[in-house]
Amino acid sequence: MFRPFKTLSAVILTAAVTLTASGIAFAEAPDPTLTESDAFGAYSTTANRVSYKGEFAEFSVDIPAELAPALSDGAAKEIDDGSTQWELFYGEDSTLYIDCCFHKKEGGYAAEMSAWWQSLEDGSLDMDIFYGSDLDGTDYSVVDLRYVYSEDDGTEILIGEYPWDEDTWINISVGGSTADMSGLREDICVMLGSFSRHMQSDTTAGEQYLTIDRDWLQLSIINPTWVGEYAPDKGREDKDSRYLFYTAGDYGTQGFQVSIQYAMGSETEIIDLISQSQEPKKTGNEVVDYLGTVKAESGQDIYVFSYYCYESKYINDICYTAISCGESGHNVYVFVNYDGEHNTDENRERAFELFRSLSWSEPLDDLPEGTAEQDEQSAPADETTPNTGAAAPGTAALAAVGAAVVMTVSGRNFKRK
Repeated sequence: MFRPFKTLSAVILTAAVTLTASGIAFAEAPDPTLTESDAFGAYSTTANRVSYKGEFAEFSVDIPAELAPALSDGAAKEIDDGSTQWELFYGEDSTLYIDCCFHKKEGGYAAEMSAWWQSLEDGSLDMDIFYGSDLDGTDYSVVDLRYVYSEDDGTEILIGEYPWDEDTWINISVGGSTADMSGLREDICVMLGSFSRHMQSDTTAGEQYLTIDRDWLQLSIINPTWVGEYAPDKGREDKDSRYLFYTAGDYGTQGFQVSIQYAMGSETEIIDLISQSQEPKKTGNEVVDYLGTVKAESGQDIYVFSYYCYESKYINDICYTAISCGESGHNVYVFVNYDGEHNTDENRERAFELFRSLSWSEPLDDLPEGTAEQDEQSAPADETTPNTGAAAPGTAALAAVGAAVVMTVSGRNFKRK
């Protein structure tokens, strides 16, 4: 398939992958690896998460599943603009291609984006530039580059640009014909926002599961052994959440806690939270960020948010909240709280793995009254997750609101009450 990045001008060729200053000339570096796993986000097209690990960098990102990239030779190439480029991987199918490169040049990512902005301002290229925060909370940019050859023939390339070290950066380019890219453009833009230097696809979840089997709810989720066993929390029972509330860990003494709740809720609640995440943030205020969606094992979309104190010097606590909508007017909520000491990249990935392991369904349209005594009779932990096969609710309103938000993770946070 046509690979425009091999023949475009120098400013385009500088868009590529980052490297540490000490990582360019390893004498006996291990061979690079490229692995695939389930996508972090939920998209209208099928996607996988690819994780690259080599002498230059380690990172993960969601990509269209059909591209199935393979490792490149990684040979250094000198570019006309004075940068050095290493191609890390490449893939293509009959319509799209993906290309990932690592670049080194004085000024790094900032100089690269300055060149792109100059091309945008002087009109030398047909393009747009978008920017946001990736899953690490690091700023990145997406360059939307277009080439029109005739009324019916053109090429569009979406280029994710990610800073690495002082003079290095990474880029990931997905391109194809204008017609083929038109229906995938929004999905690919969100995928490029799933880039992370920490959330590798080889993260493994625990094998033990908490299972709940009732006439009105079946639920399974991994038992987070890093926190402790689930146990009923009788202090949180009320008329709206009486059906289920389990907790693992203790925030007050251990600095982390996991809670699961089955309570009255609606999709409007999610729309409101997504809207709140787009509001201006004020220093010292409790705020919410929308992190995107993941898929439950049982198929539903899980909407993920983080609550924290914005730009606080003293509070670095966070609450990750996952919400999965039900048909009965009740939702499943999973809360993971960390204090500042435990608010780490590793623990954040543990929270996301927990969310992905959720499997649940509602057998009845009308819920019984339910009592605390019923909830105490929870089923013992099992080794496997039940296959509930519930369908995702998904509404046009949620899709419209969610598509407008770039996935972002903040490193600052607060204690959820």
